[in-house]
Amino acid sequence: MNNYEFLIGEKTLTASTERIDDTILVKVGDDTFRFFPLGENLFKISQGGQTHIIAAVKSKDVIYIDIDSSVFEIREADSAHNVVPAASHNIVKDKVFAPMPGKIVKVMVKKGDSVTEKQPLVVVEAMKMENQINSPAAGIVKAVNFATGDQVNTTSPIIELELEPSE
Repeated sequence: MNNYEFLIGEKTLTASTERIDDTILVKVGDDTFRFFPLGENLFKISQGGQTHIIAAVKSKDVIYIDIDSSVFEIREADSAHNVVPAASHNIVKDKVFAPMPGKIVKVMVKKGDSVTEKQPLVVVEAMKMENQINSPAAGIVKAVNFATGDQVNTTSPIIELELEPSE
């Protein structure tokens, strides 16, 4: 059995994993989850009668987990980082980043377009799942730095915005 500590916000969470035949048992607090490997980085997870398909990939010291199109970043507690939804990763209101490394499959705006908060801007494929990335604020598209087919990381902005002045 392996034991881990993670940070979620300001709270430390303890988890343990154990391999039993072809499944991985993960205990988080009082909850137990069964992971069934489906292929590289893909798992079926069941808990309390519900089943979900999840994808997980590690990039440097971060594990990205996609559960039903919600992407989470996991970092070990001793790395002094928090676990946060990936949508809040690298939040800079005038820049749009990929939630995890992947490939651009669709760009829905061009330079000069006016956008509203939460408007879909781009779709990034990662771990065989498509993630729609929405605008963090209203404004004008100042730059589109990548095109369909380009590989992106989490540190280079895909789209840059000129924000509308706050009232």
